[in-house]
Amino acid sequence: MKTRNDAMKNKAKIVKEVLKNPLASQRDIAAATGLWKSTVQEHIKELPKSVKDGRIEWICDTDMENVVLWQNILQKRLQEEPDKLKTVEIVAIIAEWTKRYTIFRWEATDEQWWLKDPISVNIIVWTDQHIDS
Repeated sequence: MKTRNDAMKNKAKIVKEVLKNPLASQRDIAAATGLWKSTVQEHIKELPKSVKDGRIEWICDTDMENVVLWQNILQKRLQEEPDKLKTVEIVAIIAEWTKRYTIFRWEATDEQWWLKDPISVNIIVWTDQHIDS
């Protein structure tokens, strides 16, 4: 049976949103994509089966290259120009790195790197009250 074009477009929207924010709820994904929650739910069930899709692998590879590039840039800025960073930027950097570490180093993912279901990840985000400006 051939997949409908609109179903493939919906799946692509959902995959893009999941890759952008792996901790997003189905309701959040539905809101961001403009799709019904039930549509999101059906496509998410299929995601582990579609991990070999070349487009997904390309997106992941490109994202990883960008993450490495920006991590190097941010690390250099943190080391060489910490006074030029605003507290809000430092907090955002810490929050993002903490989320990533939590997903990949803690028990948030299974042996194939998929988020466990149901997921319950508590992330500590420091406010500007905790950082010396």
